[in-house]
Amino acid sequence: MSRDDVLNVAGNSHWDLIVIDECHKLSAYDYGNRQYLSQRYKAAQLLSQQCEHILLLTATPHRGRTDIFKKLLQILDEDIFATDEIASTRIKELEHNGINKFFIRRLKEDMKDW
Repeated sequence: MSRDDVLNVAGNSHWDLIVIDECHKLSAYDYGNRQYLSQRYKAAQLLSQQCEHILLLTATPHRGRTDIFKKLLQILDEDIFATDEIASTRIKELEHNGINKFFIRRLKEDMKDW
């Protein structure tokens, strides 16, 4: 999708759902006062504005860098993950049924007998 010819066509369409597997490969981070956004990240960012729903999937744990993780979350919604504090609150926020409405985390150990 990050190739210009494919992205031009895909970016001009409206999508009901976009699923991005291996989303940990969408590199974006802060470097001093500058910001690095990979072509994959820019493609996902553009497509996220062209769809009703977006699902990011990965089995790779995040590295603990808040800037990288926050930028990934901002593909889902730029406003509700706008600052580190807001993102941190949303990550910990549980619904009345005890489920986080933004994240589902499964461990391999929990999935082996499924």
